[in-house]
Amino acid sequence: MQQIAIFVDAGYLFAAGSTLLAGTKQSREQIAIDQEKVVLALARAAEDVAPSVRLLRIYWYDGIRPYQSPSAQQTSIGLTANVKLRLGMINSFGQQKGVDALIVTDMIDLARNHAISDALVLAGDEDVRVGVQVAQTFGVRVHLLGIEPSRANQSPHLVQEVDSHSELDKATVSGFMTFAQLEIRAVERPVQEQPNAQPAGTT
Repeated sequence: MQQIAIFVDAGYLFAAGSTLLAGTKQSREQIAIDQEKVVLALARAAEDVAPSVRLLRIYWYDGIRPYQSPSAQQTSIGLTANVKLRLGMINSFGQQKGVDALIVTDMIDLARNHAISDALVLAGDEDVRVGVQVAQTFGVRVHLLGIEPSRANQSPHLVQEVDSHSELDKATVSGFMTFAQLEIRAVERPVQEQPNAQPAGTT
């Protein structure tokens, strides 16, 4: 069946996207995503690499801390049409665990079941490469999507493994990602005392 699935590593999206727009990686609390606009941007990217192929759905992978519920942002993206939220874990160091394994498992299952002809992967870790390799053995074309400059945030081995590679540019990312207003405290300069002015004509 001529269908494409999109696999999104949200950790990569937030880290690389915020670095592109702000110059440095921003905390999740400072980043806002417009769900409808990011879905549209991803759908357009899929159309670019696989024209006339039907979009199956977007798989959105993120992490939560043990015994915690999904955040409001995660819940919102999970309720967006054509998006399936898949959650791994975040360890005590703030690192995602199990997300790459979820991407690999889902990609292989869809390929094995002949549910997709193409896969668009927005991720940067080399650990995803095994999923790419296995999916390709089932005849699936795998396309890698990065965030510019992808040479600095995607594994070169992953880039070499895929069938095509493209990037989301700054204009596209800024269309769906914004930042909370940071409080900037103004530094007050000390007021210098001025000598008392003498009325004109006095001594």
